[in-house]
Amino acid sequence: MRSTRLLSTNSTLPPASTAMPPTLRTLVMLAGRPSDSTDSGATAFAERTRALLGEPMATRSMVGLAELLTPGELRVALAVAKGATNREVAADLFVSVKTVDYHLQNVYRKLNLRSRTELAVRVSQATPN
Repeated sequence: MRSTRLLSTNSTLPPASTAMPPTLRTLVMLAGRPSDSTDSGATAFAERTRALLGEPMATRSMVGLAELLTPGELRVALAVAKGATNREVAADLFVSVKTVDYHLQNVYRKLNLRSRTELAVRVSQATPN
């Protein structure tokens, strides 16, 4: 295939296999090495992609709260981290309790948190004293 030659001059097409889906065959082909029983070519494909694109600029652990959260989520997160209940946050921000719940769920998901305590710790680490 022409696209294969453009990406790698020494890549070879792995043996056709009925067990391997066409998409996976394409990935293996683009990775530049035939597949074996232990590795479907994903490792080589990841290494080649990393070499072409470079490492990511930042990970979620390196980025501040303001860059990860929307303004509404940030306001809710800060209020909850101070110890306010959802009803108190809703009253302070003039929104419904359901809106606070929604923002709080998004905050937990984006920051990979499970509890209000974890949120308080993360906020205290992210904010200067």
